Amino acid sequence: MNSIVHFEIPADDVERAKKFYEKIFGWKIEKFPMPEGDDYFSVYAKDKEKGVGIDGGMMKRKNAGQPFMNYVAVDSIDTLLKKIKSATYQWFRPRYMTWHKNKSEHPRD
Repeated sequence: MNSIVHFEIPADDVERAKKFYEKIFGWKIEKFPMPEGDDYFSVYAKDKEKGVGIDGGMMKRKNAGQPFMNYVAVDSIDTLLKKIKSATYQWFRPRYMTWHKNKSEHPRD
């Protein structure tokens, strides 16, 4: 099984969204320095005492269709891409290298 390991929340108003998630869910959200210079925020949502949940990120929405994004760990992105392509899924975003040197592609279900 492949697990969700990270999520990203795009927001039109990051400060408003930050306050909402901190107040409603008790998450800790802090600015994280990015090499590209864009504002990015680490979202600490994992309950370390109970050992449940995952952490994620938040950033300013870049376009109107930008969705909430989940990142899934896989053993081989190439094997998974063959599976996705054979299922005729569409692509939200083609392959790119992330700033921390991981390959990433974004299929649309």
